[in-house]
Amino acid sequence: MDAAGPLESAPRTPTTTAKVGAVIAGTALAVVSVFITFGASIIAMAAIWIGWAVARRRARPLTRGISWVVGAGAVGVVVLSVFAFVLATRVPRSELTNFKRAVDSAAAAPQQPPPEWLRKITPPNAQQPVVHSVVRSSVFTLWMMVMGVTFFAALLGAYAGTLGWAASMLLAYGATGSWFARGVTDPSLLTAPVPLPPRG
Repeated sequence: MDAAGPLESAPRTPTTTAKVGAVIAGTALAVVSVFITFGASIIAMAAIWIGWAVARRRARPLTRGISWVVGAGAVGVVVLSVFAFVLATRVPRSELTNFKRAVDSAAAAPQQPPPEWLRKITPPNAQQPVVHSVVRSSVFTLWMMVMGVTFFAALLGAYAGTLGWAASMLLAYGATGSWFARGVTDPSLLTAPVPLPPRG
């Protein structure tokens, strides 16, 4: 494998038909993924090719696993950045104030008694007031909202990143006749260290 590039040599010289087929399949997948992911797969493909250029400049191969992480991570970061930008610039301060008031009023509302079946299986010494106060707090609500947005960004990043990564793999093979390099583990890390001879 050439250490100066992100692609590994194919075991056999690819035919022109295989390369043309890879270009067609990669282009079709790229176009379809743009409509399916509302353009998010373009971010993944752009990030992968930027990573390819950076790896080539540093004379290191861009492996298949790292290229997928780059594509999926780029989509997730962009989604979180867009959400933060919209929240900071597009949402009026009055809406945030109303949201906080709604959360505070919901937390101050009288607590509904648990159903009979839950009271029967709940130990009498369970600290339910503490748990309910935490769950009904505004900090917990904000934390749940942030976690929900983060989970959505990670899910969209994995979905769109996988489609963009697959399209990039096909296009790279069609253009160069080689796939992205496999991640290779250093065999020396899997062997036990050689014991030193005793000092005499």
